[in-house]
Order: sequence, then structure tokens, then C-alpha cells
Amino acid sequence: MQELHAEHQRIKARMGECEETASSALLEQKAAEGSAQEHLAKAAHYQEQIAQVTTQREYGALLNEIDAAKKLASDFEEKALEAIEIVDTANAEKESLETEFQEVDSKYQIELAEWEEEKPQVAEEMDRLEAEADVLRAKLPKPILLAYERLYERLGGNPLAKIQPLGASGSGWRCSTCNYAIRPQVVVQLRAANELVPCTCGRQLYIDPADA
Repeated sequence: MQELHAEHQRIKARMGECEETASSALLEQKAAEGSAQEHLAKAAHYQEQIAQVTTQREYGALLNEIDAAKKLASDFEEKALEAIEIVDTANAEKESLETEFQEVDSKYQIELAEWEEEKPQVAEEMDRLEAEADVLRAKLPKPILLAYERLYERLGGNPLAKIQPLGASGSGWRCSTCNYAIRPQVVVQLRAANELVPCTCGRQLYIDPADA
């Protein structure tokens, strides 16, 4: 559910980004096209004035104005084309994402409906486990419980590591987390179950009653 939710939100967010990019580029396109038309109109206006000039200096000045206006118009036309390309690219990506989103959304809605049905049973099981945990906490010596909770917080998860026998012969033991070889006297301590025994990986070792 978490993986589907994350993927669902990722695609949805990216689609929004594509839409925003296309919208922004479309505004830039229209602004650039408007500026290009404005400078082309200026160039045409200067072109009309050429027939009215009486000196070579005025003629040269008008030609410079015409060239400058046409150059600016060309620059804005180029910007408009670049904006059009951005719009097309963003829209194409959004269209592709929409297909992907429909598939993910279909799975997401199915999983969401199943999760809603399971919620009451999950909540009931959580309450049962919490009650059981409270009973077990009450049975633990306070120093051991505090050490466990501090280690749980530091590691960001289960601070225990089960020791496992080496092979079928059971001639030795190892930590299931880091594979560190466990000494025989440590196994004796764990079987006595009266103290915490740390491993080199930082977790507290324990032995499964089935292996003891």
C-alpha cells in the first residue's frame, strides 16, 4: 500500500509539473510572438518612412532602425519556437504519464478498497498485541526495559539479534545479523536469560527457546 501510494503520488506530482511547465511555456510563447509582431510592425513603419527622407543620414538611420527591429523580431520568433518545443515535450510526457497513472491508479484503488476492509481486523490485532506487549513490559526488569528502548530508538528498529547454530551438528553459534561467532560462555549466559548480552553489531543477542 505504501509503495503504491508513493508511486501514485510521484506520477501525479510529475503530471502536475508537466502541466505547469507547458502552461508557463505557452505564456512565454504568446508573449514572444506578440513582441515579434510588435517589432515587425515597427520595421514596416520605418520602411514606409524611407520614401519621406531627404538626406542620406536620415536614410541610413532608418535602415539601422529597420535592421534592429527585424533582428529583435527574429530573436523573439526564436524564443517562441523554443517555447513551443517545451510545450510539446511537456504535453507528450504528461500524456505518457497519464497512461502509466491509469494503471497505477487502478491497482491503487483496488488495494485501497481491500485495505479499508482489513482496517478493523488490523486495528483489533494491534490492540491485542499492544495489550500483550504491556504485560510483557511489566514483567521485565526496569534497567533491561530502558536499555532495550534506548537501543530501539538508536537503531531505528528491532535491537535484537537471534543466535543460530552452525550447521546441523550444532557445534557452534553465530549472530543472525552480522554472522559473528558466538563464544560458548555467551550461549550459557543467554540460556540463563538473566542479563543482556551485546553483539559486536550493537544489537542484543537472544536465543530462540526452540534452539536452546
